[in-house]
Order: sequence, then structure tokens, then C-alpha cells
Amino acid sequence: MRTTMCEGCDQAISTWDYRYHGKHYCRRCYDRLFKLQTCRVCNQQRMISIDLEVPVCKICQVKDQPCIRCQKIEYTPGKITENGPVCNSCSKYFREYKTCSKCQSKVYTVSNRTLKDGTSKLLCHSCYHKLLPVCSRCRKQRPAHSYDNDNRPVCKICFTEEDRECRQCGKRFPAGAGRICQECAQTNTLVRRTAFGREVLSSYMSEYFSAFSDWLKKRRTVLFAATHISRYLPYFVELDNLSQSLSRHPSYEEVVGSFTVAKTREFLLVTLFLEEIGVICVDKRVQEEYANIDMIERYLDRFQVGSWQRSIMDAFSGHLHSKLGVRKSSIRSIRLALGTAAKFVQYCEYFDEQKLTNDVLHGFLWKYPGQRSSITGFVNFINKECSSTVKMPEWKIPELVGPKESHMRLKQQLIDKLREERREFTNVSKFFKISIECLHGVGMPNNVFIDLEEMKTSKDGTQYVRLAGKKFYLPKEISDVVYKNKLY
Repeated sequence: MRTTMCEGCDQAISTWDYRYHGKHYCRRCYDRLFKLQTCRVCNQQRMISIDLEVPVCKICQVKDQPCIRCQKIEYTPGKITENGPVCNSCSKYFREYKTCSKCQSKVYTVSNRTLKDGTSKLLCHSCYHKLLPVCSRCRKQRPAHSYDNDNRPVCKICFTEEDRECRQCGKRFPAGAGRICQECAQTNTLVRRTAFGREVLSSYMSEYFSAFSDWLKKRRTVLFAATHISRYLPYFVELDNLSQSLSRHPSYEEVVGSFTVAKTREFLLVTLFLEEIGVICVDKRVQEEYANIDMIERYLDRFQVGSWQRSIMDAFSGHLHSKLGVRKSSIRSIRLALGTAAKFVQYCEYFDEQKLTNDVLHGFLWKYPGQRSSITGFVNFINKECSSTVKMPEWKIPELVGPKESHMRLKQQLIDKLREERREFTNVSKFFKISIECLHGVGMPNNVFIDLEEMKTSKDGTQYVRLAGKKFYLPKEISDVVYKNKLY
């Protein structure tokens, strides 16, 4: 923590600290440089700096200046900084941050908190409230003043004043919840955030943002609208900027062309609202087309530009696009073909191969037998254009044979793996293979790699890995070990 130095004697200040125009003074220098005088403005006896020709207290020096944070003119002074005065409400944001003794974070809410045992600790607002019970009436975290007949805690406010009348709607509610009921508080929050959004937006989207706020409140709840309306504001800003560039409201095709279909789905409620009022109508054909284009770009972006994987994928993508419109070729068929190709090329990376090999292809088809038809076109392409010698194996149902090692040896290997404290990333596949061979008695080929993403959870909560068209169920402890040791 930075040591505060006295401006008068240049010594470290350990206890008493007086601040004047952003400078710090120790008690000794304060008594020397500030004398009790009558302020010429407020006529009050104040400690005033001896350097001033006309004695004016530090509060009157900034009397007519607005708060530098909220710009209020009429306020109770809370702090006078080197940049100007700060009102009492904003003064908390200008405190010197202290470190919370529990979470070690530096935030303005850290202060000395008195605990149940009478001791005090430097705790932030969040850590302090975690130590407090929840009042059974107002649901606020406060020190328990008493307990009801069911031994549930009751805060002091709710104990002394059972309920209050809401200042806005007149409804009765627990006194500890404040001066207005929860619904009115949420409504006020929604109104403020909606007003802020309208100020940010131009005439193209400001009215629609207000209408969306009301629509969201009716469709969901006032709580949902108040807590989520700010999340949708950035999307409205982007739509507003697009409208200003076009000097009109954009069409759906222009929206997905400027952004993505994924973005319109991320802000689905906004899309539904604008379609419902007829501002931007969703075209299903355009939506499907651009969704396929987005997925194609994602498949290509999986690989680094300049790598051999990206070069092969770019060449295959160009080959597929050259056939667009011929026979049954479409954007959707291109997306499906590129998806399988990207999956196969990524699968090769598990084996540190710098090229596509027959061994890796056979392992890929053993693991994903349903991908045989869609991978055939990619294999034919690399054989023709890249002078590769990869060949499609004859079609047959993947064989499930017994493991090469005995069950007792596999059992011991699994126990040893479970006992290990640290593992490398390359052990993930081996760990899963040993588990399947030991628990299911099915041998795993060497050219098959099993990643953590292969672990799926069924509706009843059991976990399994799908290989060779079959489900291999595994106990939850297997995946827990992987997560615990960060094998991903």
C-alpha cells in the first residue's frame, strides 16, 4: 500500500491525517499551518490556512461550484479534492481503496466491519453480507435482532416496525425492504434505464427502445425487464448506427449482412419484437442462407491462417463454391461437407501429423461411422488436388473386440490413474480408453482419440461416450477426475 506523506514536513503519516486541496498534513503541521479564524463568507469560526490574505474556510471556497462527479449545484459537501468539490453521495467513489481481508480485492466498499464476536475486520460489502443471516420478513441480509417462533432471524427494522405503506402504490410490505415496495423499485429502475437508452439512441431507434421496454415488461416480468434491458441496449445502438448509415430502417438481409444470424439469435427477444411491430421482418430463406455462411466462416476460422490445415480447407471451400448452383449443390450442402472436413482435419491434430494419413482416417471412421458418406468428397478432393494417397476403407460395421491386456492389468492401470495427482493433457484419451476397456471389455484402437468433449450427459444424469455408433456409459467419478486435475 502506498505511504501517505505530509505536505508540511515530508514525513510519513501513520495516524492523524488532514486533507486540504488534495494535500495531506499531519497533526503537528496542521496545528502550525491552520489557525482558528472567522470565515469572511459564513462568519463561522473555522480552522483556516494562514497563507490566505482573506480568511475563507475550505467549504466556502468551493461553495458555488458543482459536484465534479454528478454536477449537482445544491448538495451537502462530502469531500474537497484537488480537482474540486464532491457531494456527500459521491464522496464514497473518491475514497482511498483498501484491501478486503477475505477476498483480497480493492474496492471502495472495504471498511472496518464489526463482527458477532465483537472483533472488527477490513471487509468489502459482499464479504460482510455473506456473514449475515437473511431476514425472514424483508429477505435482506442484516444482523439478526431477534428470532420468530420458528427460530428464523428478524432484522431490527422488521422487528420494531412490522410493515410499511409503499409511497408510490400504497401497498403494504415488510418495513426492512425500504420505503417503496419491490415492484415499484424495479419499475423505477426500468424507467431510469429506459430513459438513459433513449438519450443514447437517435430518432430511428429511441422510440422503439421505449416500446421494447414496455413489451419486455408485459412479456416477462418487471424484474426481468429491469435487470436485462441494459443488455439489449448495445444491440439497439448497432441497429441505430446501421439505420443512420442507410438513412432508413434496415431490412433483415441488411441486418444479418452487417452482423450475423448468430447475433440476431443472441438478441432473439429484440428480433421478435421488431418483427412483431413490422420494423424488421425476418426472412426465413435469408436467415437459413446467412446462417450457413456464418457456419462456413467458423469452420475455416478454426485453423490458423498460413497453416497447412487452413490451406487445405480454403482450397476445398473454393472447390465446393465453384459447384454452387450445379445439380443439388447449395450453401447448406457446402456447410455440411466443410463441417465434416474440418472435424477430420482437427482430428488429425491429435496425432501430431503434418498430413492426412490412412491410419488417422480409419480411426476417424471407426469412431464416427456415420460420417463416411460426407467425408468421401473431401478424401477424393485431396487425392486429386493435393497428390495425397489417402484411400477410403471398405465399408463395414465397426468391430468391437476385446482388449489386448487382461482385465486385472487394466483394473490396476485404472486404479493407478485415479490415484495420480497430476496429469498431462495427452493422458486424457488414454485415461478414457483404459476406463472403457476395463469397465466395458472393449478394446480401443491406437488410432482413436477420445477428448473430454466426447463426454455427454443423458436425461437421467448418467454420462457416456459415443464411439462406433454405441454408447459407453461411465461413472461420474471418471469425468470428475478429469476436471479436478484440469485435463482439458
